[in-house]
Amino acid sequence: MMLAKELSVSRRRMMRLVDECCEGIAQAKDASLNGLEATLNRPLGKLREISQFAQKQIDRLGV
Repeated sequence: MMLAKELSVSRRRMMRLVDECCEGIAQAKDASLNGLEATLNRPLGKLREISQFAQKQIDRLGV
C-alpha cells in the first residue's frame, strides 16, 4: 500500500488495479498455454495441472 501512497491513489483503487493486473496475467497465461498446445499439436497435461494448482493457490490467498 506504500505504492498507493506514492501514486496518490486510494487503497481501494490500488487493489482494483492489482486485481485487474492479476486477471490480465491469468488470461495471458491461459492463451499462451493454449497456443503452445496448438503449436505442438498435443496437450500439455502436467503444465496445465501446475497452472491450475498455482491459480487455486492465488485464489485461496485472495489475490
